[in-house]
Amino acid sequence: MPYKDFEAVKRTAMKVDQISAERDRALARVKNQIRGLMLQKQRQSRSMQKLTDSLK
Repeated sequence: MPYKDFEAVKRTAMKVDQISAERDRALARVKNQIRGLMLQKQRQSRSMQKLTDSLK
């Protein structure tokens, strides 16, 4: 493989790694947002349950 081709493959691999890292960071952000929303929903459910219990 000529050196020029090797360098092109190396640059492509570096870009793939960069894109993969960006994807992983985006997935982590989405997972954290989902966890936050789930916790918020649980807190709301507990609050509603306390409210309905207090009305009994």
